[in-house]
Amino acid sequence: MLDQSIPNSARIHSALLGGKDYYPVDDVIAGRLAGNKITPAITESRRFARRAVSHLLNHHQIAQFAELGCGFPHTPNIHDIAEEHTSSARTLYIDNDQLAASHALALMAGHRARTAEVDLTDTVAVVEAVAATFDMSAPIAWILSGTAELNDHAPLTHALPPPTWLVLTHITADVFGHDITSAAQALRAVGIAYHS
Repeated sequence: MLDQSIPNSARIHSALLGGKDYYPVDDVIAGRLAGNKITPAITESRRFARRAVSHLLNHHQIAQFAELGCGFPHTPNIHDIAEEHTSSARTLYIDNDQLAASHALALMAGHRARTAEVDLTDTVAVVEAVAATFDMSAPIAWILSGTAELNDHAPLTHALPPPTWLVLTHITADVFGHDITSAAQALRAVGIAYHS
């Protein structure tokens, strides 16, 4: 049983982006961030990831995509973009949040996409999940959009097998510093280790 009294970063993102997959506790946190520049920053971060996927498909013929920390769906999803370009595209969504992984699994019907419920800090388990899904001799795009602020991904990026493409977005306080810093502080105050 999921504890609905504990806020969760994926559900807060859903609330901030106009999604429907969150609990009242997440909505309270999102409400505190209303008007904060973190919402457009998160939106632009996701738009960049989508553009990067299209670029890799169109210019580098990448057909394997692993999204680490997929969170809750916001159309178009990575598999939507990939499969629109080529019917051979394969997508793996990885998330350790049981509810987010369940939502990702529900999207998979009729698609060449899979989901794995794995902790992103467990580098060995992440690489094993990817190896069980993809052709490891072919290029893979690893997508970290919305998770780099939550985890240290250095061990994972060092473990990635070649040939690998890394699509990484990270919200920083370089622009709108006060808003991003205060949003990060608000998230840390409720137990979400957010680093700007």
